[in-house]
Amino acid sequence: MKRFLGLLILSFCINSCDDGEFEIQSFDFSSIPATSCNGANASFFIYYTNNREALFLEIPASNFPPLVTATNNPRIVTISSTNKVTYRVYNGAVTSASICSTIPPASPVPVEEWIATSGVIEIITSVNRQTNETTGQSFITGYTHTIKLVNALFVKGDGNQQLFEELFLGDYVTSVDPPTISPSSPILKCGTNLNYIFQNSGKEVITLNTVVNLFVNDITPTGQPRTAVIDGADTKMAYKVYAANVPLPATFFCVIPEPANTVPPLLKTWIALNGSTANQTGIIEVTSVLFNPTTYRHTISLRKVTFAVDGVNFTFGDLYVLGTIDTQL
Repeated sequence: MKRFLGLLILSFCINSCDDGEFEIQSFDFSSIPATSCNGANASFFIYYTNNREALFLEIPASNFPPLVTATNNPRIVTISSTNKVTYRVYNGAVTSASICSTIPPASPVPVEEWIATSGVIEIITSVNRQTNETTGQSFITGYTHTIKLVNALFVKGDGNQQLFEELFLGDYVTSVDPPTISPSSPILKCGTNLNYIFQNSGKEVITLNTVVNLFVNDITPTGQPRTAVIDGADTKMAYKVYAANVPLPATFFCVIPEPANTVPPLLKTWIALNGSTANQTGIIEVTSVLFNPTTYRHTISLRKVTFAVDGVNFTFGDLYVLGTIDTQL
């Protein structure tokens, strides 16, 4: 159980006393996961509930980006009239339905409120992933944001005050969609240029740019694929995510470098890490067969290719069949 330290600041208001003792609230939400309301719009906020108690953090959703924070370098949000932290006690059990409702319900209603007037919110973000031990596939599923209030001064309407040097709150978890590209997604080339090909699946695109002649009209011997090692220069791969489905044909894929203002806009580019023949990583493998009397079919596989951006990475697995592309005699 995460612990917190609350220091009571003496109040000169006589109403803050009860039978000679000052009122102290626990504000204990350390083991309760955070929930959010209103998506990522301007009225977004996260909250915690514990029976009749609730704690609200009204800060922009942009404070929870899919970016891992560096060690000992949390994301800092200063508590203010804009970045609000509020604790409430209700006259009955409070639920997500009552908190996120556009029209507040008649019950329960707040009977006590403490507003943070100073301090900071510290957010540490780590990545969540799902790994298949058999195939080696490892996808990012989301991010965990660990939240702590530091030197947070809460003030009640009657003048009672309470200072928390450290107040640990439950984690807020955001999810991301794993790649949806599959071997059934088409692999296309730019005109007759087989040195630059791409695979499109809705909002996602994988590009391969290489000077190695991988697509030869010749059958490859069993167990001897043509190979190219990703090096960031002669052979490069990228996994790109756009804001909407990419219409085909998308001619901007065939422009190097890709234009800055594409339609739809490019959101994120994951770059394939350099590979190694010795370690059998980051390798493009192509096997070719005679599909019919006038067509060769080339199957493209990725051997331990890892894509990375912003300090996080994912891989399709130890040996992943990307798809096929045909060439004519």
